[in-house]
Amino acid sequence: SNVTRGRIPKNVLHVSNYCKQGRKVTEYAKANGLAPHAAKMPAALVRFLIRFLTAPGQLVVYPFSGTLTTGAEAEELGRRWVMTELVWDYIKQGFVRFDQSRDVWVNPRFINAF
Repeated sequence: SNVTRGRIPKNVLHVSNYCKQGRKVTEYAKANGLAPHAAKMPAALVRFLIRFLTAPGQLVVYPFSGTLTTGAEAEELGRRWVMTELVWDYIKQGFVRFDQSRDVWVNPRFINAF
């Protein structure tokens, strides 16, 4: 195929499906009686896309955030972020991604919803 402007060449993106953070989320879900999200995106893929599409300080918005992989990676890369998700159990699983982060604000109503 021909490489076109804005297209990622096939030999640039080498991302494994294995994701240590995703496994941690799955373990948390199982330990807390939640159905694990079956289609988590690998953090390495999210990290690549955020770096490719945004600059530090820019806003990353993702309306189908699942277990918050995109929010966690945006945080690590110095981007502001807003995530939404309709399935509350997925959001609850995603909170484990922010155990060490002090700068992430979580609505207090959510904390008491566990």
